[in-house]
Amino acid sequence: MIDLHVHTRFSPDAEPTIEEVVKTAAKRGIKILGISDHYELGPTLEEAENFGDPLLYLEEIERVSKEYPLKVLKAVELGIQSYTDNSILNGAFDYFIYSVHEGPDFPNPTEPEKLWKAYLEESIAAVRTLKFPGFFGHLDFLRRFIPGYAPLEPSPLLDELLRLLVKKELGLEINTSGLRREFKEVNPQPWIIERYLSFGGKYLTIGSDAHRTEDLGKGFDEALKIVKSLGVKEIFYCEDGNFIPIPI
Repeated sequence: MIDLHVHTRFSPDAEPTIEEVVKTAAKRGIKILGISDHYELGPTLEEAENFGDPLLYLEEIERVSKEYPLKVLKAVELGIQSYTDNSILNGAFDYFIYSVHEGPDFPNPTEPEKLWKAYLEESIAAVRTLKFPGFFGHLDFLRRFIPGYAPLEPSPLLDELLRLLVKKELGLEINTSGLRREFKEVNPQPWIIERYLSFGGKYLTIGSDAHRTEDLGKGFDEALKIVKSLGVKEIFYCEDGNFIPIPI
C-alpha cells in the first residue's frame, strides 16, 4: 500500500504530528508514505501561506523516517496559480502535489459551468509554468463546493489540460478523499483517469489526502480496483524527482 498525499500539523488544517502519521502508517501496512503538507503560494513570497521554515519541516521528516520500517518521502502540496512563482521551492523535495485551490476570479459555485471553465483555464495556465516532477492533485475536487456536486464534464479545455500534463511528464493523483464525501467518488472521476491514459499519460499515484491519522490509506483498495479496471499494470511514486513504478 502507498499513500502519497498526507498532511500533518505543518498544515493549518491538520492536527497530527509527523511522528503520529508515520507511526500509524507503519501499523496499517503502508510501505511508501508521502508527507505533503500545504504550501499555498501568493503573488509574493511574503503572502504565501506555508508551513514556515522548510528546513525544519525536512529535518523532522528525516528524523522520524529513520525510526519506522517504511519509506517516507519528502513532499509538498503546492497550491499553484497562473500568477505566482511556482518554482519557489526546489529539488530539496522528492516530488510535489500540484493543486489548484483558487483562481483570480473563480465564479460562484452556483454557476458550475462557469466555475469549471475558470478552473480548467487557471489549471492550464499554472501547469505551463511548472518545472519540477510531481503529480496534479485531486483534479475536479471543486465539485465538493458545488450544489448537488455537479461533476466535471468532457470538454476541449479538459483535454488540453490532460495533454499538457502528459507533455510535461507530470503524473495524475487518484485522490480518495472524495470517497469520504457525499458524492462517494475518487477525484478525478474514473473516466478522466482513462482519458489521461489515452493521451499517453502513465504516472498514476494514489493519495488519501488524510488530515487525520484515521484516514491514512483509506480508499486505497477502491482506487486500485479502478486502476486495474483500466488495464493499468503499475502505479508510481516519486523519489528524488524520479518516477518509480510499483507493479500491481
